[in-house]
Amino acid sequence: MLSKLNLHLHTTCSDGKDEPKIIALKAFKCGLKTIAITDHDTIEGYYPAKIMGNEYSLEVISGVELSLEAGEKATCHLLGYLFDPDNSALKKALEKISASRERRNREILKKLEKDGFSLDYEELAQKSGKKKNLGRLHIAAAMVSVGFVKNYHEAFAKYLAKGRRAYLPRYRLEIGEGIEVIHSAGGVACLAHPGEGYPSKTEYERILFKLIDSGLDGIEVYYPSHTHEQIHEFSRQARDYGLVMTAGTDYHGISGRDLLKFDYDIDYNILEKLKEKGGVYARSRPAENSGSYKNIEDNRMDR
Repeated sequence: MLSKLNLHLHTTCSDGKDEPKIIALKAFKCGLKTIAITDHDTIEGYYPAKIMGNEYSLEVISGVELSLEAGEKATCHLLGYLFDPDNSALKKALEKISASRERRNREILKKLEKDGFSLDYEELAQKSGKKKNLGRLHIAAAMVSVGFVKNYHEAFAKYLAKGRRAYLPRYRLEIGEGIEVIHSAGGVACLAHPGEGYPSKTEYERILFKLIDSGLDGIEVYYPSHTHEQIHEFSRQARDYGLVMTAGTDYHGISGRDLLKFDYDIDYNILEKLKEKGGVYARSRPAENSGSYKNIEDNRMDR
């Protein structure tokens, strides 16, 4: 079975345009058999999508995308799959991240007010149609909607990107902590879009080896912006380092991030290998209250 899965989808529960149920319905209509909702730092979209999926015989597996501290002022994105969505350690970690997002958003809005853009957090939530897990993309959308900037690119280039005048850091898990919290919930930890977001091959390899040393399980080999050469290289890395391969389009439902189904063949068997890896952790994870997930300092920030 080929091109029947997409394991990287974002909904309105983070920065996507479509509600979880709508994405599940779209996935079924375009011929997908399995999807994963991988919203940023939240799993709220999983159950609505799964309920809809059950109505249409669409498999929806648990997923999340975490942004991790990688050292030397760098970050990387980790995809977690096949974990217990009710795991208390995972919920605790996500709640801490969500609280940090809110604090940062409020401070960013204060900075923007000095530049002439006046919007309080409650108004931002109302414009975004949500109360939790707001991010810089939602602030950018609000800036565009009132004509303060022309487009998202200008919002980030002038104000919201790292190093720009309204940017502020937020709390993130370290690499080892991120992988541990996914494993403690019985899940599989995979590196997202390895061909995107790294300034050099040397920096990418430094982060990759740090992830592997911390227990990385897989790598997102198939991704829309990956070239044939990159797919070949990431496939080789998966084989050499014993990692499972995953495939996802990073669907957000907005221009440039609106590909729901790959336009080339992908072996559906990679899902079975992912499940085999997930089964190891599902069987071996500690009891719910064992305390395997360490407490993390409240004030750790990204650099």
